Amino acid sequence: MMLGYIGERRCNADTRAQGTCNPDGSVDTGAAREKVDVRLGWTAPSGNWDVGAVVTNLTNRQTIAISTLGSVVGSPYSYVSKPRAIALELRGRL
Repeated sequence: MMLGYIGERRCNADTRAQGTCNPDGSVDTGAAREKVDVRLGWTAPSGNWDVGAVVTNLTNRQTIAISTLGSVVGSPYSYVSKPRAIALELRGRL
């Protein structure tokens, strides 16, 4: 299991002007966020194959992030994190 956590952003006049921290707005871009990924697997006693299930973003929490990389040319952008995804792993040894 992997757990990632990013704490609440410290806001000041510059981050509010850039839009990267806006705790009073309708979209809280400075809020703390976390992500939980899980992998559960089993390996055959022979070690020749295994199977696993992987879930990314187990809690299905989506957050909005704002990047100011494009602000130099006047086009900052925002994006929504990926929703929950489930995958099946199959591995074999030849």
